[in-house]
Amino acid sequence: MNKKIYVVKASGDKEPFNKFKIISSLVRAGTPIDIAEEVADEVEEKVYNGISTREIYNICLKILIKKYPRFAAKYDLKRSIMILGPSGFPFEKFFANILREYGYDVENNLIFKGKCVEHEIDVFAKKNGKRIMIECKHHSEPGIYVDLKVVLYTYARFLDLSSYFNEVWVVSNTRFSKEAVRYGKCMNVKLIGWRHPKDMSLEKMIEDKKLYPITILKSVKYDVIKRLVEKNIILVRDLWDKSIEEISIETGLSYRIVEKILNEAIAILKI
Repeated sequence: MNKKIYVVKASGDKEPFNKFKIISSLVRAGTPIDIAEEVADEVEEKVYNGISTREIYNICLKILIKKYPRFAAKYDLKRSIMILGPSGFPFEKFFANILREYGYDVENNLIFKGKCVEHEIDVFAKKNGKRIMIECKHHSEPGIYVDLKVVLYTYARFLDLSSYFNEVWVVSNTRFSKEAVRYGKCMNVKLIGWRHPKDMSLEKMIEDKKLYPITILKSVKYDVIKRLVEKNIILVRDLWDKSIEEISIETGLSYRIVEKILNEAIAILKI
């Protein structure tokens, strides 16, 4: 590519097109390096000056779905989490399920009476003497950052509830602003989001134990996903120990659809 191509990020900023960023994001999502390079080459042929990062992402996803569907789902993890809310399953319950797999005792949406006022807490987690108040912030669109005021607000609530909790977290499916990260570090507010922190980011917690949301499945339609969610089947691994007959009876879905779902679920969990 001889002509300089600039890409428009979700924030509106522009940066030079970098094929190696595509390769890196694909490999990070579990795509073999040779396939990642092949996809990046195809994308490079389609890009134009002023293309958005979202369009580049969509091009990558279409190529994967067409040629390598078993790798498409994991590459689409971020979007899969973004549609959790519209699917009818709150993000805070999804994160609570993740914490249970990491050995935490967890409850959702409890009311606590503070020194001054009552507060509803998204997630209350306990482990090894820690009593953790967790505020969850879910966004359905990319490019939205959790800003400083969210962390300030959460810390103020934590202070009012200090008789109940000894630790406070803010968890999001997107990123944090620099000011939010700085304040969190200063006041010991743990921030967990997309690619933050490196050793315990949201996607790392999901990937390490393969805790993929059911919305990651590509072979089924939205109404089917919604029916699974209504039956509290929220993680792909929730399907692992169930038979076709059990899922069909529980959800009312046909054997054909359930078999399709299970085949994709097994393929994702084995990557």
